[in-house]
Amino acid sequence: SIGIRVDKRRKNRCEESLKKNIDRLEQYKKCLVIIPKKKNKLKKNVGGIPPDADQETIKEARKKKTYCSIFKKERTSKPLFEKMEVAKIDNKFLAYKKLMKAKKIERKKNKRQQSKDIKRKSQKD
Repeated sequence: SIGIRVDKRRKNRCEESLKKNIDRLEQYKKCLVIIPKKKNKLKKNVGGIPPDADQETIKEARKKKTYCSIFKKERTSKPLFEKMEVAKIDNKFLAYKKLMKAKKIERKKNKRQQSKDIKRKSQKD
């Protein structure tokens, strides 16, 4: 195994995404440098796993400062936030103050409900 995780629950039958995954894995295999356990004995290409890298390839890979990333997804959806000019922002709106007011109202509502429940219980007895 060369460390590619597979989610067995996932059933992806769309041709477009399958082709995209194949391209991504092929790119991963091109970037992959497998360092052999024994320097004198290199393993050949077996079962789709790339062969062990020779000493020159390993030296080149260690000199590289950039890494091959295949996991970056292309952004197709629109961004979460829209850009806004500072002048358009409403300065009168105070979010913290509004939040505290809503919490206060909720607390009062709960206390009123509790007192009503206590009165009902006392009337039944």
